[in-house]
Parts: sequence; C-alpha cells; structure tokens
Amino acid sequence: MERRIRVGKIEDQDDFRRADISQLSGNERVAMLIQMQSRYLRWDLHSKMEKVGRLKRKNFQDVP
Repeated sequence: MERRIRVGKIEDQDDFRRADISQLSGNERVAMLIQMQSRYLRWDLHSKMEKVGRLKRKNFQDVP
C-alpha cells in the first residue's frame, strides 16, 4: 500500500478516505482490517484471547 499526503481542509478528510477505500479490492480491504485489528488489539500480548472470525458470502439478486 502506498502512502499519500494530501493537503486539504478538515472537512475534506471523509471524502479523501472514502475515495481511497473505494479504489481498494475486497482482498485489500480485508487485509487492512486484519492489520488494524492486529495493531490495536495486540493478539501477541493477549494469548488467552481467542481470535475468532467468520467470512460469510451473501449472494444478492438484482431486483427489477
């Protein structure tokens, strides 16, 4: 992942974040989520805490 520095107003930060995330693939989004969890939850420090997750794919049909 490449880092970008943008100069803008505080009000523009949400738009910057949404634009960046919309350009990521699904796998990149999941990898980012796992990286954030590892960074903030620190699984290595809490070995008794079980890391549990489930990925469920839902198939939606287009509704006319």
